[in-house]
Formats: sequence, structure tokens, C-alpha cells
Amino acid sequence: MGLPQSGIFALGTSAHSIVELQLRNPEESGSGLAAIARFALELNTTNGVNLVVGIRPSLFMSHTAIPVMAEDFSTRIEGPDGFSMPATQADLWLWFAAASQDRAFDCTRKALSLLREAAKTVRATTGWTYQGNRDLTGFIDGTENPPAAQASEVALIDEPARLAGSSIALVQRWRHDLDAFSSLSTAEQEKVFGRTKPDSVEFDEAQMSADAHVARTSLKVGNEALPIYRRSVPYGDAADNGLVFIAFTHDQARVALMLASMSGETDGVRDALTRFSTPESGAYYFVPSFDLLEELAAGY
Repeated sequence: MGLPQSGIFALGTSAHSIVELQLRNPEESGSGLAAIARFALELNTTNGVNLVVGIRPSLFMSHTAIPVMAEDFSTRIEGPDGFSMPATQADLWLWFAAASQDRAFDCTRKALSLLREAAKTVRATTGWTYQGNRDLTGFIDGTENPPAAQASEVALIDEPARLAGSSIALVQRWRHDLDAFSSLSTAEQEKVFGRTKPDSVEFDEAQMSADAHVARTSLKVGNEALPIYRRSVPYGDAADNGLVFIAFTHDQARVALMLASMSGETDGVRDALTRFSTPESGAYYFVPSFDLLEELAAGY
């Protein structure tokens, strides 16, 4: 298998910088892709910084002529009650995860300076760890993730060999209404999620509401579970905050199915958590293996 970008699995970092960029001239995308690929390959992780680079699927395919079995997030997802998930697809996604905020900040500035002539920033978000591994709602995040030994099987493409070690990422920014959520009792909050707040014990089927977050996001086809690998990041300040939802998969279809389920597009039942958290962005990115980054850096 090709070598995956190490930041996908680099747990334990407390400071994050997440940037999405649009190329100024897509017809001359090669120089921008080569520049960021070289930067990613040269970044020394011993200074406590990991970088994951994602590329709009259609852009990667147009530049390399390599089919990646993924599509852009080009269409808004509509649900009941006027709810929708916006499509805000950009060309590049950079996710810096660092031991400290100053390191994430410095590396982000260096990358943006490198790309200044080729691309413009359309979205930049500063993230941080909250209470170890909890979302700002107070609930433990990522409890549906596969065991560590199986994470690569869920997150990474293995066939065809040309794409081995690569991944497909969903990136969404969700803005929380913490005042509204905090007004609920703990029991009411747990009903929204479908699991307990202190220790994340999932409700049994008799207790689980059809619109509970767990019910809408734990997907199966028949008896087969469809796991994804979550690496979400809380963001913001006391006045404006939420979650950058980041999910890696080898199969885009299962992520698309999850979004359709959350939005109520499939059956009209909307995820209860969407009453308290609003999606502000949505994009898919192809995350090339280090092998493919080396090819991009060399300009093919």
C-alpha cells in the first residue's frame, strides 16, 4: 500500500488550523499543486506539526487524469423544515495539527505565503482541543470510530494500487447554538445524541429516538456496518463556535449516505442535533498518498 499522509492518524495534537483555498487560475493549477505538495513533503513533523493536504476531486483528476472514485460537493443537500447543508467546494484543503497554537499559526502563514500567487483563502478556522476529546456540547466525540487497528482499513483506499494509501475527506463547519443546547436538561441532551453524556454509553433500541444523532449517523446496509474515521475539531471563541467535522473514508458513498440521513433527505427524519448546530460549509477532498504527493511535487 502507498504511504498515507501521516496527519490523518496523528492523534493527541491540541492546536489546529484549517484552511480552504480557491486557485486563482485553475488552468494553471499545476504550479500551485506542486508547491503545496513540496511543502507537505518537506514539513518536518519533529517540530510538532502535522499537515494533511486535500485536493478537490475533479481538480486532481483534471490535472493527473487519475480517476479517484470521488465527486465534488457540488450540490446543496435539502431536508425537511427548510434545513439544508450547503455546498462550498474549494480547490485545496490544508489541515495543520500541532502541539501548540503558535506552531500551527506559523506553518499556516508559511503555506499561505507560498501559495499567495496561486490561490486565495476562502475559509480559515482555528481549532483546539476541548476537555480532552469532547465536543463543545460536552459529549465525547468520535465514539463511533473503529478500533485503532482497523482505522486504516476504514480510512484508506487500497484498490486500485495507484491510489493505495490515499483517502477521501468530508469537511464541514458546523456552528453551534450552545445557549439553546445548554437550556436542555442532561436527559434531554442525551436524547438528542442517543447516548449518555458522561461516558458515551449508547442507548438501546427501545430508548433510541428515530431522530437521535446516533441513529442518523450509525449506518448499516443490511447487517453490515458502514464505519467512517472521524477527526473532528472544535473551533471558535465564547461568542461564535462549533465543530469542524472531518471524516476520512475509502468509500465516498457511505459518507454521502450519512449526510442524506442526517438531513432527512432519505426519509424526512432530520437529525435532532441539527436543531442546535447549523452547517456553514461542505466540501469533499481527495487526500493523496505521499507517493502521489511526490508525483505532484515533481510536476509529473
